[in-house]
Amino acid sequence: MTIEERIERFRNEKIAVHCETEEEAKAFVKWCYEYGIEWYSSKSDETYFETNKDKTCYACNLYYSRHLGCADKQFCEEGGYEIITYKDFMKERKMTKLEYAVLFKAFRPISNSLCVIAHICKYGTNCTNKSCHECEFNKDVNLCVQTLLEEHKEPIKIKLTKFEFDLLKAGIKTYGNGLFSWHKDLCNMKEKGYFKDITDTSKSLAYILDNCEVVENE
Repeated sequence: MTIEERIERFRNEKIAVHCETEEEAKAFVKWCYEYGIEWYSSKSDETYFETNKDKTCYACNLYYSRHLGCADKQFCEEGGYEIITYKDFMKERKMTKLEYAVLFKAFRPISNSLCVIAHICKYGTNCTNKSCHECEFNKDVNLCVQTLLEEHKEPIKIKLTKFEFDLLKAGIKTYGNGLFSWHKDLCNMKEKGYFKDITDTSKSLAYILDNCEVVENE
């Protein structure tokens, strides 16, 4: 799932993320704080992992609170929470636009017309606040289809120098996969002029390496 989908799920659904190691717990709490999900009153680096150890689970709606919460796995299971392992929860998989439209409709009943689905795919919301004559998709079947197929275009390759490529590979080997923005050293190098072609630092190192093209050093 994408970062946006992951945040939305964790904030609003009855799920608990299970961290089996302290490293996973630290990484998850750090991720929560990066996106504004915080403890009610605690330091941001606190994980409470020692309390439940390999049974540690985190949820966003424990104890009638919308803040970050921590509990034992059994407690979450008995409370009806869906348990998701840290590794599965943090996997990146982008939903297709049609999948997103179907999910959106499941919670917000709307018309079945193609133009409405195309609007959801492009803007992430239905067109209830627009009149049909104001919408670019109205009576334009070709544009609707193009919008639905946009995601299937060949992804644009991120250009990296050999040095930048080797640095990212070394980063994964040393620290494990994670978002580019999590790595302060890499972000500092970007500020100094490296990694010019990485415009979205919310992508993981693995994603960047899988979608890059190594070019000659400038």
